[in-house]
Amino acid sequence: MAAGVGDGGCSEGSGGRGGGDAVDTCDAADGTGEGDAEGRVEGEEEGAPPMIAAAVTPPAQTSAATASRTCRTGMATSLRNRDRVCGQTYGALNPELIIADEPVSALDVSIQAQVVNLLEELQERLGLTYLVIAHDLAVVRHISDDIAVMYLGSVVEVAASDELYARPLHPYTIALLSAIPIPDPEVEDRRERVLLTGELPSAADPPPGCRFHTRCPFRQPARCSDEVPALRVLEAFPGSQVACHFAEQIAAGELTPASPP
Repeated sequence: MAAGVGDGGCSEGSGGRGGGDAVDTCDAADGTGEGDAEGRVEGEEEGAPPMIAAAVTPPAQTSAATASRTCRTGMATSLRNRDRVCGQTYGALNPELIIADEPVSALDVSIQAQVVNLLEELQERLGLTYLVIAHDLAVVRHISDDIAVMYLGSVVEVAASDELYARPLHPYTIALLSAIPIPDPEVEDRRERVLLTGELPSAADPPPGCRFHTRCPFRQPARCSDEVPALRVLEAFPGSQVACHFAEQIAAGELTPASPP
């Protein structure tokens, strides 16, 4: 799988709608067989995850219009059920690529795990490729093979998942990962948190030079504010690409983050 994370200064998690908010409702069957108001297909066990006939319909008998209509009309009465239903529905079309934009952002942790497990099951069974767009760094790490980090609509770092989390190279990636809590009080107390200061610029009118330079704790007087850094492969880290003029010096420890005012 591939995933994108960042783009706007979010460091961890994602908010928005609650997992139990009501969505548009209709007859839960509506062309797929009889069901009740909770989206359960007739004959399905009480307490089982919501399923729909489209999820088990052979791809040749399932159209994109049917899948889209199933999700739009609200086969389930809550957001958490709708996300599972939509994943199963579009999986029935046997696609090669699925683009998932914040697939678990409005769900509680237990439902997030069910959705991620469903995505992995469909990938293994159907040979799918996912492009996942998310802000939740824990989910991104769990489901991704490769990660592209974005800031204000521009890719600033690309690397394999394990490589990026073990050795972030771009200042924005370093700040993002430093915000993830570590479940070890001693390690958490010792590590250094990289704090971002300043206002988030507008993506419609980004600053000149490096888009991150107005908030970058590693910024330098030369180049950062007037020269756009190219996304490039570093000689010392051939598995990663990074858009930073001073990535080598940061990785070598020659530059350290400035203390916030």
